[in-house]
Amino acid sequence: MKKVKSALEIALEKTKDQAPAEDADREDKGERSKYIKAAVSLARSFLQEEINKEKVKENISRYPSEVQKESLDSFVQEIINNMNLSSTPRVLDATTYLYGDEKTKKLCNEAQKLYEQFWEQKEERKAKLQETIEESMRNEFAHKGIKGKAIKGFNIKRTKKWQEFSAQIEEEFKHLMENFRKELLKQ
Repeated sequence: MKKVKSALEIALEKTKDQAPAEDADREDKGERSKYIKAAVSLARSFLQEEINKEKVKENISRYPSEVQKESLDSFVQEIINNMNLSSTPRVLDATTYLYGDEKTKKLCNEAQKLYEQFWEQKEERKAKLQETIEESMRNEFAHKGIKGKAIKGFNIKRTKKWQEFSAQIEEEFKHLMENFRKELLKQ
C-alpha cells in the first residue's frame, strides 16, 4: 500500500530546491545592507571632518565590486542631504572627486557659484546685523550711564537676533540647494 502524502509534505518537496536560493538572496541583501550602513557611517564621519575624501574613496574601493556603486551613492546621498552652509565646499569637492563625471562636475560648479553668492550676501547681512545690535547696545548702555567703547567687538553670536538670523540663513540655503540635491541624486 502506498503512503498518502500530506499537503505539507508535497509543498516541502516542491520548494526544497527554492529554499537555498531564497536563503542566498536574503544573505546577499544582508551583506549589501552591511556595506550601505558602513557607507552612511563614513558619510557621518566625513561631515564631522573625521575623515577626508581620499579615505572615503579608499574605504569604499575595498568593498565587494557588486556593492561599490550602491555604497558610493548612499555615501553621497547622505552628505548631500545633510549638507549645511558651512560644509558645502567640502561636500561639493568630495562629490566631484568621488564621482568625477562631467555632469556631476557641472552641477557641483553651479552649486559652488550659488554658495559663493549666498555666502557674500550672508556676510553683508551679518555686518548690518552686527551694526544694529551694537548700536542698540550702545544706546542701552548710554541710557544706564556707561560710555566709551565697552561693546566694541561684541560677540553677537549669543544674541537671540543672531540665532534667529542663523536659522533663517540655513533654511534659505537649504531651499536654494534643493534643485542641486534633486538633480544630483536622480543620476
